[in-house]
Order: sequence, then structure tokens, then C-alpha cells
Amino acid sequence: MRVFPYGCLLICLAVLSGCKSVYYDALERTGVSKQDLFVDRLEDTRKAQTNAQEQLERTIRSYRSLALFRAGNLPSRLEQLKGDYRTSDLRARNIRYHRQGVENVADDMFDEWEDTSSSNATLKPVRTRDIERMRDEYDDLHANLLKVDNRLSTLLGLLEEQISVLEQRPAPIPKDLSSAVAGIDARLREVETYIQRSNDQIDRLVGTLRD
Repeated sequence: MRVFPYGCLLICLAVLSGCKSVYYDALERTGVSKQDLFVDRLEDTRKAQTNAQEQLERTIRSYRSLALFRAGNLPSRLEQLKGDYRTSDLRARNIRYHRQGVENVADDMFDEWEDTSSSNATLKPVRTRDIERMRDEYDDLHANLLKVDNRLSTLLGLLEEQISVLEQRPAPIPKDLSSAVAGIDARLREVETYIQRSNDQIDRLVGTLRD
């Protein structure tokens, strides 16, 4: 469920008030629960990660081509690479933004579920097990999202260094760059592994929440 335009004014006023409880109350008046919001933000995070991965792969193809095959209009190719890098950096920041959005609602949602469970004795045995399982699944997901962030930061830092090397050496690059290319390729595979793993976890968690 998405937050539809008809509730936007009420929700904006709640956000401006700086009070999360007011914000959640405003959402619930439009039919959006914390669980709905959590699912939306998980899906946004998955989309952000997929977009970032695609852009990173494009950027690294440009880097690899320029580092290993020094031909054609080098200044133009370098500017294209720098533009690709900036887009990759923005998409990495977008992942972080959406991950933080998930974090902001996750604890509130689990706290609400636990309060509901503890106040209803007939639901408590089953509900408590469900909540614990879901929280464990979320904790595993969150750990992998942080690993994505860490690996992305490392990869982007290496790319920035190598772009600087290319800027300083307009002539054909020595063979030592082939090892740098291999290192960046290895870091990309790490990023792809954690993105795939966390996206799979998001799919499972969203599927469970929608059952």
C-alpha cells in the first residue's frame, strides 16, 4: 500500500510538527499502518539497491575500458567516467536514505506489535513467536544492508582514487593498472553479493508481511 496524494497535506503537517506519533496518526487516518509503511520502505530500499548496482556496473565498465584500452577521445571518455561515478555516488546515498527510513519505522512497528501481544493474553503465545521470528529476520536483513553500505563506500573510494590516477596520467597507463582493475572488479562482486542477499531477504520479509 502506498501513501496516496489525498493524505499528503495531513501527513506534511504531521512531519512539520516533528512528532512521530502525530505522523503515524496522520498516516493511519489515510488507512496506512506502520506495517504498510515498513513494507513500502523495504520495497523502496530494494529498488534503490537494484538501481545502484546497475549504475555501478555501468561505471566500472567505463573505468575498465578507459584504464585498459587507451584510445579514442580520452578527455571525453574521462568526463563520461566522472559523470558515471557521480551518479553512482548519488545512488549509493539513495540506498542509505531509504535504509534509514526502514530503520526509523522498524523499531516503532515491532514495539507496537509487542505491546499489542502483551496486552492480549489469548494472542500472546503465537504472536510472541511470530514477532521474535520477524525481528530476527529483520535484524539479519539490517546487518546485510549495513554491509552493502560499507562495501559500497569502499568501492566508491577506490574508484575515486583510480579516476584521479587516470586524470594525472593522460598518456598510456602502465601495466600496474590491470591489478587495480582486478581489485575493483573483486569489490564489485562483493557489493553484488550483499545486494542480492539483502534483496532476497526483503522479498521474503515483504511476502510474509503481506500473507
